[in-house]
Amino acid sequence: MHRQDSNLFVPQSQPVKEQPEQLERDQVDVQPEQYEELEWAEEKIPACNNKEEIREDDEDKDWVEISQEAELGGGCRDTLLHPNDFTSDGQQALNIAPGEGKHPLGLFIDKDCEEKSFPTIFCGQRRVDNNRRAKPLTYSKICKAELRNADRRAAHSIANIFFKLKKLQMLQIRDLVTTAIRKVKGSKTGHTAGQLKKEGAIEHLLRQDEGYRILKTLRSSPPYWQARQKDLFAMIRQLGRPTFFATFSAAETRWLDLLRVLYRMEHNQDVSDDDLQNLTWQEKSQLIQKDPVTCARHFDYRVQVLFRRVILSELQPLGKVTDYFFQVEYQQRGSPHIHCLLWVEDAPEADNDSDREVAEFADKYLTCHRHEEGELKEVSSLHEHKHSKSCKKGGKHVCRFGFPLPPMPRTMMLRPLTQAEEEEHPRIGESFKAIKRELSQLKLGENIFLARVGIHEEQYILAIRPRE
Repeated sequence: MHRQDSNLFVPQSQPVKEQPEQLERDQVDVQPEQYEELEWAEEKIPACNNKEEIREDDEDKDWVEISQEAELGGGCRDTLLHPNDFTSDGQQALNIAPGEGKHPLGLFIDKDCEEKSFPTIFCGQRRVDNNRRAKPLTYSKICKAELRNADRRAAHSIANIFFKLKKLQMLQIRDLVTTAIRKVKGSKTGHTAGQLKKEGAIEHLLRQDEGYRILKTLRSSPPYWQARQKDLFAMIRQLGRPTFFATFSAAETRWLDLLRVLYRMEHNQDVSDDDLQNLTWQEKSQLIQKDPVTCARHFDYRVQVLFRRVILSELQPLGKVTDYFFQVEYQQRGSPHIHCLLWVEDAPEADNDSDREVAEFADKYLTCHRHEEGELKEVSSLHEHKHSKSCKKGGKHVCRFGFPLPPMPRTMMLRPLTQAEEEEHPRIGESFKAIKRELSQLKLGENIFLARVGIHEEQYILAIRPRE
């Protein structure tokens, strides 16, 4: 299925009309001096004496159409990773030896390790022991209570969040190993110490995935995602091909309800919508990065509301959805997004129904129209592809996503060309190169015309159809 805005497609018979005012209004122009006030712009750019490097930098500058703010995002980008040489200069590491001559204690042996590691959170006080509680609590419930507490010291400490995560994962692995040993004890398929000491025994276990199988309930581990993959394949076998593939990204800096909560917790006062909208991008990012727990919970709540009250509602904006599958991802910029597959009842299939029925179904629920005014103007602008540095990732010299895509006069199925069609039209390749060359010079707000390429609509459709 190929669908594009028909406003960009003008047949060869119509005259070319340039629109300089629209070009000046719509073209994205990123000025580096706009970001001098941001903290992440303080790094010095090394001098470049090579003319070729200067030329490439100028080309990349013209290539990038997205603002640096939008590319970075406002989410928290802290991780457990650190450079291998972080102690090489001897200045960033503090060497102390309070336990010299003693053996180091593990996280589970030293019961007060967390309280000692974060004195500003616990203030030297121990947690209440489970023996003194009316109802014992697991460590995971304790973590939830501390991170959701009105006192946000634990939630604001990124180091404490990672500490809790590491300890929870270690507890899960310890319990899984204990369960695995209990299950194979006395079994003929079990492994003895003598067997594991043999050369190649451990490698055999890892190659057969038996060494990782116990981790399938540990979230984000390879066996965990392997199990989710099997679940998805089972759904496809039972339900058939999914109808829609959709991606929904977080927009924390645009969610006034989230910013209002974060502002209230940070400054202990309410604020109006106008004041929130007048906050700078840096101020919004600081609020978001200080409390990743609230942001993650808010995103999860919005996803649940999106499915319950919109996608699965009686309004049926995408048809009657019979089932769905989605996965949450966090990219380098720190903001979450979901990829989802939706199965719609009585949706036509490309191999079983006519191309006209498939096109009509797509036109019923999807649109590529660009709104220049009204309530949908901002929404429409968020669904436009703007080139960023990520487009040239992996050494690509052109957009690796294939943008700008060839415009279409209407929605239609573009099926692969057969060998007979390629032999009948030997100049298809030249036409396609001419189309791509014209598209590479296309700017935002500009029209592309078949007259510039010098081909008719039938030749144009043949040129952009995929090859077998």
